[in-house]
Amino acid sequence: MATAKEDPSTTSGDYKAMFEYWQKVGDLFKGAQAVREAQERYLPRFENETRKQYNDRVKWARYTNVYRDIVSSLSDKPFSEEVTLVDSPTKYQPLVEDIDGQGNNLHNFASDYFETAVNNGIDWIYVDYTRVNTDVTDPNGTVRRMSVAEERATGARPYWVRVSALEMIAVYTMVVNSVEEFVHCRMLEVTTEREGYEERTVKRIRELNREPVFDDLGNIVGLRPATWVLWEEGKEGWFIRDPGGELAIGIIPIVPLVIGKRIGMTWRIEGAMNDCADLQIDLYQQEATLQNARLLTGFPMLSADGVDPEMETVRLDDGTTIERPKPAPVGPRAVLYGGRNAEGQGGSWKYIEITASSLAFLASQIKETIQELRELGRQPLTAQTGNLTTITTAFAAQKGNSAVQSWALTLKDALELAFKYTAMWMGDSDGPSVYVFTDFDEGIGADDGFADVLTMRKGGDLSQETLWEEAQRRKRLGDEFTVERERKRLEEEGMEPPDDQDVTDSLGEEDDDVDPSISDDPPEGARR
Repeated sequence: MATAKEDPSTTSGDYKAMFEYWQKVGDLFKGAQAVREAQERYLPRFENETRKQYNDRVKWARYTNVYRDIVSSLSDKPFSEEVTLVDSPTKYQPLVEDIDGQGNNLHNFASDYFETAVNNGIDWIYVDYTRVNTDVTDPNGTVRRMSVAEERATGARPYWVRVSALEMIAVYTMVVNSVEEFVHCRMLEVTTEREGYEERTVKRIRELNREPVFDDLGNIVGLRPATWVLWEEGKEGWFIRDPGGELAIGIIPIVPLVIGKRIGMTWRIEGAMNDCADLQIDLYQQEATLQNARLLTGFPMLSADGVDPEMETVRLDDGTTIERPKPAPVGPRAVLYGGRNAEGQGGSWKYIEITASSLAFLASQIKETIQELRELGRQPLTAQTGNLTTITTAFAAQKGNSAVQSWALTLKDALELAFKYTAMWMGDSDGPSVYVFTDFDEGIGADDGFADVLTMRKGGDLSQETLWEEAQRRKRLGDEFTVERERKRLEEEGMEPPDDQDVTDSLGEEDDDVDPSISDDPPEGARR
């Protein structure tokens, strides 16, 4: 067994710096169970609070997952229409329907890729190719390389692998000829294998490298073709499971999707959801406090005047013992006595009732925090906006939409780079273009800019067909509407296309005082 001189599972400095953030947003997105299991990471333990008391407080703590709702809502916007290819060769269509070799089409794959990047700040695609022996021996003994048709007949094909931030344990780049190139990465691959009726977890690490090429002066002038090797963790440490070799396309085909701000040339990311995550933790602590207060104050407490308590010995978590008053029995059929003390004075029992004002304050604070969290998440404010002006509400939604549009364009670039690597595996020089929906409404209030479209139509600056397209894009017409079918229906009715006044009456007038917002149409050839 060939063991590693160094541990290949060692994480990079960037990974270590980001781990706490990825752990935080991962727990918050998963929900109540993950947050409660983290215990003191998100819910501090009070001084002198026993372990049992703390565990009970965590057990009954409430967790309203506004954070996941924000991430999911923002992530869904680019997928209102199908992610597809634009005027691409037919040979790419099977890949669109099964991009990862596991039955996931491009749209669903991109959706998961995008949502995870929004949550973690970064996510990765590794563009791999089915490993086959391309050497063929002819009947005359001549060794030749498979033809493209023969290779495809074996089922070999490019496929995409999503690599999460927590699985990309190390990644390094280098600027060569003014271009940033990946020169090293290590990806953790954890699988479950069956052994008889039992299972075992297998950890592997895929390592990819590109060694620099130096000139006579010691300057880096290029990079050697990429190589790969596969490590596996055994009982005696890490060993090389597969020595690998060169990648046929010569580069390291990994594609990062950064949603946030990359810090310099490092792979440390200021995640776009960081402030939302911190406020979600604050909300969790507020809800835990309210729930604990409700449990403690939901029942009246007994108070004894002039009664000597019966003492008991209690062992604490650290093993020490203390003397404390024995709890008095409460509830039905419980009899409490108030005997006289040493001075001959009589004792008595009475109940202390806690007012609900503090609970009402905590509840109102939670309500305000939830609203603040939704605003911070750049969501259109759809409820309880009486304290905000219409313009303030619209600007909040507009800011969120513009942020998601920028992210969606970043997604488009990442997918097109992944297809470029895919094309390289298929022997093409360049990959197809990708259509990602970015035409989000950014109007003020209920306005979507359609008033200006109608004005342009009346002025003869737009065709009837363009008017219909703009009406459908703004959801004024149903998704099933098509120009061809509408013209056919009009012909069957013996009518010409409606005039401008008919269009205005059917689609509704708009407020001319509101500034319109008109976005570009999707590229030609994109699926609607």
